[in-house]
Amino acid sequence: MGEFEGILIRLHSALQESKIDYVLVGGVTVILRGRIRTTMDVDLIVQNDRDAFVAFLKALKKYDFDVDFEQGMYALHEGFNLSIFDNLSPLRLDIKLAKQHNDIQVLKKGEMYKYKNIMLKIAPLEWILFGKILYIGLLEDLKDGQILEIMDVLDFISVWNKNKNSIDREWLTQECERESLLPTLMRILNLIEQIDKEF
Repeated sequence: MGEFEGILIRLHSALQESKIDYVLVGGVTVILRGRIRTTMDVDLIVQNDRDAFVAFLKALKKYDFDVDFEQGMYALHEGFNLSIFDNLSPLRLDIKLAKQHNDIQVLKKGEMYKYKNIMLKIAPLEWILFGKILYIGLLEDLKDGQILEIMDVLDFISVWNKNKNSIDREWLTQECERESLLPTLMRILNLIEQIDKEF
């Protein structure tokens, strides 16, 4: 947990110093929302602004991240994701510029979350769950047992169970339907119901 805490504290310093708008997404938000698991990366979406992005890369370098500025500029220009390794741990940052609709929306909707003594902007509960569904995709060819072996499904179930009374189910359903992934949402929710009945 020390490496995880360390990378978040130094990332927070770089984000504050550069003043870039950002939101944490992916596995790190699942951990912050109470699921006990490991991760090797910290996923974040940052605003698509050249000056802010350059300032962010410079701040990351200052806080012991292995920044390749040429690679960073290529990612900015081409819209690719950028992986930046941490010099002080085996962890890495996976950075995505907010260019797509969903990325822009989650960046706008991010919520402040207290971790240790720092405040981090993370994806709201519904967006964490929606992101998992997007990543999982369609599950039509898999049996229930196989589905329950997928890390993103287990992440979804954990976040859902810990926060089910706070989730905007209508919004989540509409967004999954918009992405033609409502069958995935419904299948996972049915599995959750079956598991609840067994226990």
